[in-house]
Amino acid sequence: MIRVFIHGRPQGQDTWSAVPTPNDKYYLNPFLDSRIGEDINAVMQVDIWQENSYYSYIHRKNVLEKGNRPNAYFALTVCFERQYCTQVATLYDLLESVYTQLCLNTLIEKVGEQERFLVAQLKEQESVLRQISSVIQQNVDKYIAGTLIPISNKGSDTTKSAIKTYSTVDVDSPQFITDCNTNKILISPDYSSKDKLPIELKQQISAIELQRQKVENERNSWQSKAEHQQEANEALLVKQKQLQEQIQTLQQQVSMIHDELDKKYKSQINELQNSKNKLNNELSQERQQKKTLQEKNDRLQREINKQGISGRGEGMLKHPDELEKEVRRMASRFRIYTTITMVTTLFNTALLIIIVVLYCCVDPKSNNSDNSRTNITGGTGVQNVEETHIETPQIPIEDLPDYSKARIDIQNLSGKSLVVGQKYVLSIKNVASKQNYQWMVEGEDIVLDNNTLIVNKAGAITIKCIDSHNYIVKQRNVTVE
Repeated sequence: MIRVFIHGRPQGQDTWSAVPTPNDKYYLNPFLDSRIGEDINAVMQVDIWQENSYYSYIHRKNVLEKGNRPNAYFALTVCFERQYCTQVATLYDLLESVYTQLCLNTLIEKVGEQERFLVAQLKEQESVLRQISSVIQQNVDKYIAGTLIPISNKGSDTTKSAIKTYSTVDVDSPQFITDCNTNKILISPDYSSKDKLPIELKQQISAIELQRQKVENERNSWQSKAEHQQEANEALLVKQKQLQEQIQTLQQQVSMIHDELDKKYKSQINELQNSKNKLNNELSQERQQKKTLQEKNDRLQREINKQGISGRGEGMLKHPDELEKEVRRMASRFRIYTTITMVTTLFNTALLIIIVVLYCCVDPKSNNSDNSRTNITGGTGVQNVEETHIETPQIPIEDLPDYSKARIDIQNLSGKSLVVGQKYVLSIKNVASKQNYQWMVEGEDIVLDNNTLIVNKAGAITIKCIDSHNYIVKQRNVTVE
């Protein structure tokens, strides 16, 4: 009994048979990913599988799906149950004639050097499929059935064995029948006939076939290693993504803490400033009272001088005891004013120190502020409070190197823009100074380890090189794509 299969990839793997069996698909499915026949116009593949022999006439070179997707194939397969064919050349000619006369222009068409499916599913041409199967059956019964031989080597399977190639003129030889029981066979008129090759060339071919088999085995080994490495790389990518998410979370926490501290310090500074303003208002009131007392005291003194310092005379305005009390009250108020002035001066000095310390905590680079000086004006003149100097570290001009020719170099930068996820090494060029340099990068989703930079989000970033004095040596704006 024989079975005929018409299969290929018109728009995905598709198989048709008039009398299919459940196990046939396990033999036919691997044709989808096979590359056999992609280098020649047509080839016949011969296999023994589960004590049945399969003869598949294949077109794979330059075959397109109906939607013009490449790497498709078309095949006619004849299965002989528990028998194999001894008239393989006749069978090859039969299947080639069926393909040319019945399959072309009905299931598949030839356009120049390419072949393209005309149907998305084979069953769209059911009548053609049945005609093809019937023609193959009739011709096999007429020309080949009488030459079939039972398979004696039961349990043999050549689908995963080494491949041997034969020309169509060599397939009816005894050696071919022997090889069919142990090897996968490929047959094509494009293969050179072994009988026409000189002995030395045959030896070279045998050596090349051995080398090819060795290379194929090595390729399979490396492919297996590559698959394992790919799995390891995917695991590393997952781990990297987790770490990046942790870094983003920590950066958000740091930003929140910074905002909270900024609000807290600003609130404290505002409270201190309000207290200072309140004390200044009170001090201004005391100054006005002192001025009023001073004017009153001056008027009183002039009256005393007019009346006489001894206190004698009938026209005195006040009794000496009352004048003495008035003078004591003025002295007491002056002492109170002096005390308030000193307290206000000390508070202003403390407030200034606190503001400078807080500002330095928030922005360490703001240490180059000018010295602070406080003057308090009151009464009829200006009361000078001792100047308060806040010493800040100054960088001597002679210690600053000449950075005019400095240049930021980015290793692995192949174009004008950085690439997302790529690792880059930062270095500062054309600098003779032996300063210790640090790197700062402003942007989103950045991983900076010493001078090694990875950016995981597209956009604009700013790269800064800072020396040991927190002085910006050089800065560079870069786009990440």
